[in-house]
Amino acid sequence: MKKLLLILAAIPFFGFTGTPIYTVPTSADLAPYASFPLQNLSVKYQDEQLEVGYDLPISLTGELNHVVFSGQTVDGVPNAVLSGPNGTMNCLRSTAGSATCNVKFENLKTDSAKVNLALQAENLDPAIFGKKQIVSRIFNGDPIGVLQY
Repeated sequence: MKKLLLILAAIPFFGFTGTPIYTVPTSADLAPYASFPLQNLSVKYQDEQLEVGYDLPISLTGELNHVVFSGQTVDGVPNAVLSGPNGTMNCLRSTAGSATCNVKFENLKTDSAKVNLALQAENLDPAIFGKKQIVSRIFNGDPIGVLQY
């Protein structure tokens, strides 16, 4: 029975099949511009140890930041607190097969000039470009947010 519970507890961390999204907390007027699709999400679970890694968008930080968080899980408990060199992450699994993680970053590489270049490469409407610049400045001043996968 213990093996069955362990398997069931692990499934929700792997059940998400859509695009993982990172959202920066902002004011309501900036919220439509504060969500970013993530690249290279990896979720590994072995022996009650969970590891989650992903690349933050260049259009958010201006530099490549591959972050990895890991921590112990407990059978039947739907949340896990993970940590790594770039901060901490508190994840809550849903019964629908996804996870929502509140993330607090530290030690990220950032470059606002490169953020602007990345945003220019997206050929955005000037108003949207300006809003995304503001979101990036908010994030780089207080690097927190929510990962959904």
